[in-house]
Amino acid sequence: MAKFASDDIMDIYLTSFGTACQRVAICLSQPLTYAALGTSALGTVVTAAGSFTNGNGDSSGRKVTHAAATITVGTSGTISHIAIYGTVGSGTLHFVGTCAPTAVTAAGTVILNAWDVTEIGDPT
Repeated sequence: MAKFASDDIMDIYLTSFGTACQRVAICLSQPLTYAALGTSALGTVVTAAGSFTNGNGDSSGRKVTHAAATITVGTSGTISHIAIYGTVGSGTLHFVGTCAPTAVTAAGTVILNAWDVTEIGDPT
């Protein structure tokens, strides 16, 4: 028997992910917890309403894409990770990905192109 999952069901998860995320940070190392963002983040930006968009996956299923964003650098250093987190309550680290190591300077800006955050494949 073939397996099937409705795009609507996958979008519930992806939409919940986007709703839970309020900030994006550029980090000098991989934060493992929300608290670690305090020493790892070199700059942050509030995620604007509509920053996350659901769409068809690259090979199957559905994916969520974060829109382009400009982040003002607070502290000079070399970034190697991008973190997405929520600030409600005590805060929650939701996602961390890598980026090409890039030197940044305080008061400068980093422009993040739109990127696919996560993808849910169709059931196999």
